[in-house]
Amino acid sequence: MKILVPTDFSKTADKAFQYAIDCFNKSDTTYILYHSFMPFESGFYSSQKSQEENNRAEDELGIRLKQKADKFAAVNKNVDIKIYVDRGIEERSIINYARNIKAELIVMGTTGATGLKEKLIGSVTANIMSKSDCPVIGIPEKYKPRILKELAFCSNYQLRDIGALKYLFNLTKKFKANIRIWHFHKMEDNADSENKLAADYKAMVRKIFGNKKITFQFSHTDNIQNALDKLSARKDLDMIALITHRRKGFFNSLLDKSLTKKVAYHTKVPLLVIPSEEN
Repeated sequence: MKILVPTDFSKTADKAFQYAIDCFNKSDTTYILYHSFMPFESGFYSSQKSQEENNRAEDELGIRLKQKADKFAAVNKNVDIKIYVDRGIEERSIINYARNIKAELIVMGTTGATGLKEKLIGSVTANIMSKSDCPVIGIPEKYKPRILKELAFCSNYQLRDIGALKYLFNLTKKFKANIRIWHFHKMEDNADSENKLAADYKAMVRKIFGNKKITFQFSHTDNIQNALDKLSARKDLDMIALITHRRKGFFNSLLDKSLTKKVAYHTKVPLLVIPSEEN
């Protein structure tokens, strides 16, 4: 399994890297500690001089990455860590590099934002979550790591959930985590129709996954964003998982680009975003 861990050398990035090691390290896991920088260009410098400056910057960053990797390797035995220094716009470079190496997971730290700040600064992690081809986990800046026991998987009760559920069970196999399939629906939705949908979905999940640790929970809401904020604040949950959708609709609107970013900004627990197979 290849896990890409982008870093800006911050404590938040270090926390995300340690989380990835604690939760997902197996004998076949390789971590790629990654950093991207913008190449230097100036009309006052020759192309040769600019190239020399960029080569020097890349060498220095490579040394810093190696030192970071060695530090983590010293306290985490039997961990395979590689490093890579890239050039280009951070967000675009991370997505392209993950695609090129066929990364199976990206783990990043994320910094919260509110109000005007949220609109102005943009979060690299949140942007990557909305565009990545592979699953992305964002680790909140102030999150205190704990054992992954309870995971909320937000579902619209669709067949496409099955692939995501299989991925979740494999990812959390080490902890045998309980997966709570959480369904949100509008208060005025037809109760009989919702109950029929729930019953059919439960039967399908039980048939495929048997006695695995799955529970089903429901929430009435007219504002999914607020519902997710409350969900992420629960002290009995250790992760929230979502599937990205490009289709419109009450539930799917949660995961258009702008709202995916809002969830990433506000979450208080690790957020796993899984690309829909239809995207």
